Amino acid sequence: MVEIKEKKLTEKQERFAHEYILCMGNRSEAYRKAFNTSKMKQETIWSKACLMMKNDKVRARIKELQEDIEGTLDISKGIMIQTLQEVIDRSLQKVPVMKWDPIEKKEKQVVDIETGEGVWQYDSTGVNSAIDKIMKAMSYYAPEKSQALGKDGKPVDPVAPSQTIFIIPSNNRNDGN
Repeated sequence: MVEIKEKKLTEKQERFAHEYILCMGNRSEAYRKAFNTSKMKQETIWSKACLMMKNDKVRARIKELQEDIEGTLDISKGIMIQTLQEVIDRSLQKVPVMKWDPIEKKEKQVVDIETGEGVWQYDSTGVNSAIDKIMKAMSYYAPEKSQALGKDGKPVDPVAPSQTIFIIPSNNRNDGN
């Protein structure tokens, strides 16, 4: 019987996984910290970071690290989402818009000139931020996995070289030819 030895992550892949956690899921930043990218273009860093995340072993290691953190902190996605829901609820509570009245020397609620009613405000920044974090936590921003197929019905390599064709429109000038 042949024993199959599972390949471990390289040192840089392991560092990428740790940096991914520390960078709160920012692939490009994690890649910059794990690899020498001083001579790379932004597009190259982004592309290589995406390829790194397609590596099943790297993704499994990241998940393992996330589970370790959740266990250590005794916190789960559910608790985080519940807390963010509380932020949303509090941010949606109306708060009076106040303005200093120099005559009465105190703050007074601003009144709408047309309606004569008090003006209220909401913390839309808190709501949007909490919703964004919930969406990320629930992986709603994760791209859907799809596989492009070639004419022969076989999967196409997503990083295969491509050819760009530029079509330059005629400017309808007569050059005398």
